[in-house]
Amino acid sequence: MNQESRANQESRTIPQAPVQASGLLLFNDPHQKSTNPGRRCDRYTDAIKGKLTFLIAHANEHRLVPVCTGDLFDIPGEASNALQSWMMRLFRSCWTTPVILPGNHDMQGSLLADDDALGVIAASGTAIVPVHSGAIATYVIPDEAGNPVRVGLGGTPYGQDIPTDVTNVFRDVDGVVWLTHADLAFGGSYPGSTPLREIRGCSLATNGHMHRTKPPVECGETLWLNFGSISRTDVDCLDHEPVAMVFTPDRMDYLPIPHEKNVFNLTGRLVETVEEDDVSAQEPAEMESRFVELFQSIRLSENNRTADGTLLVEEIQRRTASGEVTPVVGRCLLDLLEEVS
Repeated sequence: MNQESRANQESRTIPQAPVQASGLLLFNDPHQKSTNPGRRCDRYTDAIKGKLTFLIAHANEHRLVPVCTGDLFDIPGEASNALQSWMMRLFRSCWTTPVILPGNHDMQGSLLADDDALGVIAASGTAIVPVHSGAIATYVIPDEAGNPVRVGLGGTPYGQDIPTDVTNVFRDVDGVVWLTHADLAFGGSYPGSTPLREIRGCSLATNGHMHRTKPPVECGETLWLNFGSISRTDVDCLDHEPVAMVFTPDRMDYLPIPHEKNVFNLTGRLVETVEEDDVSAQEPAEMESRFVELFQSIRLSENNRTADGTLLVEEIQRRTASGEVTPVVGRCLLDLLEEVS
């Protein structure tokens, strides 16, 4: 689909009239996929289905608008048609159309396309999926006194410039909530991060992409939030507690998401460093023999395998770092594993 037709489709998807709601239900990074990521040893797909089902049911019960800040899918070209169909049926069961911001895992290119799994969801009309940075929708949400408050919801998909001023993006609103999916400098700048800054006319900006909870940051009139992913694709998030956030004009409350805590295969995660071999003087024939020997020795048992070879990669990297194999042999092993995968 060309740029013009994509833009036309987007304009048809975004509602023009304000939607009456009780609040927004914000959540981050489901990373749904049909195979297990990394060290996850549970039925990952079913676990994420359970979380999304819980969120839509809560939204239906309390008349909240489900809003995802990106990475609905873990890979742009999710091949499971059954999983995409399930997602459409779930969103269709919602009292209102959910909003899904495109994240980096949702797109193969710089913009969402029809051959991306999220692009299929967008084309189905079961979710509002903005392609470009800008206004998404307007919601009328009562405050605690029952007075109607008009809230403008906008967002910036991954890879696009976050605006510094949104005062003229919406007409006749009382406040603006902005969605982002970016590597932002919560807790201080670091290489590759984008500094947090005020967005004029925006009182709340909430970010996805960064999977662990970060402390809120105030930049002028904008409060920045990053409360982490609802999934845990990596063992580094073992202790992360998945939550969503309920937003109303008067308050914001975290909503704990039911989940199974012990879902990671920790085999080899805590190991003692092996003694280094003297490999600097190995001849090519010796290296070839060592390559075969090591390749056979690091093969994992059936119970310790992962769908994407994570444990095998970690073992190769550990042995290379310890000096048990040369960097050349380690690189060859990793290249072979990538080719086989």
